[in-house]
Amino acid sequence: MEAYKAWVRGNRQWLASIESIATTMTWLLPERFASSELAPEALSTAIGLVTVMNQYIVESASPKNLPPFMRSGADDRDKSIPWPIFISIVKELEVLVELTAEHYRGPNGKWSTLAVVEAIKVLIRLKIFHDSGYKMLIDGGETENQEEASYCDPYARRGARTSGRPQNVQGKAMGALYSFGNSLSGRPSWLQKRDAAQHPVQRGLLSLWKQPAARWFIVGETSLILRPLIYVFLIRRYGLKSWKPWLASLAIDLTGFSILFLTDQWSSKSSNESLIISQGSPSRPLSAAEKNELKRRQLLWAFYLLRSPFFDRYSRHQFQRIGKVAKPLPLFGTLASKAMELLAGVQSIYSYTAAS
Repeated sequence: MEAYKAWVRGNRQWLASIESIATTMTWLLPERFASSELAPEALSTAIGLVTVMNQYIVESASPKNLPPFMRSGADDRDKSIPWPIFISIVKELEVLVELTAEHYRGPNGKWSTLAVVEAIKVLIRLKIFHDSGYKMLIDGGETENQEEASYCDPYARRGARTSGRPQNVQGKAMGALYSFGNSLSGRPSWLQKRDAAQHPVQRGLLSLWKQPAARWFIVGETSLILRPLIYVFLIRRYGLKSWKPWLASLAIDLTGFSILFLTDQWSSKSSNESLIISQGSPSRPLSAAEKNELKRRQLLWAFYLLRSPFFDRYSRHQFQRIGKVAKPLPLFGTLASKAMELLAGVQSIYSYTAAS
């Protein structure tokens, strides 16, 4: 095992390129969304899990095992497996779990299994949210929020620094659609150098709740964490063709985002006017990474165009019209046809369009 770890660390750039190519190729398999799609998805999942494992091996390397240019800031790593890696593992497995559940339990019977998957992700994210001192989750919790602390723990700001690492693709959703929200070349950033200043002072939730900005921030972020689980439960209760789950999910997204946005505006105004929020705790605007995260979440609203029943009633016809227009064009028509095929396949699988 040590020999494999050393090989991965010594060939990380070449290996990352191979992994990216292999992942892309799985989308081009002829049976990708056919009746036998379990086999291609199992292959894709295996590649994803190997990628997660290799990234963890590289991130957890001791400084002496890294090249000189990577040793800065690589010391004093936490030896325990970080919670964000479990988010990555669950997200690599969720599509295969969904397809397996649908194969054995049918399209309507898979929702209980998906509810369990979403519940696991919610619990992990709430744990990350708590352990971080109630800072905003970056990239669904897969990337550590290394910038200044959020509203809830202003005392944790000292010594915090920006990671500078690229964001990763959340899940395995269709690259052509998802890449505008994330960098395709990136990877989850689970492990960063952690000094004492980067471990937030663990203040009680009750004391934070007394601060208006902290209270609203916790409500907004928690609602967004719970949104996918609520969405699945409503689909399980009312069915995928009902508008209730779609509208409820959209309402939670808009409400949670609005709370975070307005809290940021409030804190910015308070900071500019040198006001003191309750109990003498200073408040501050969102950091650059947190503002970028809000923009990423806005981009994810595009998935509402792919979710039933909106897709069935409106989007499908528009995409089909685009496909018919592009079909006569040489090369472009072939690519458009394949894109429409992938789009139809992706739309039929909850895990690709849930943005969770």
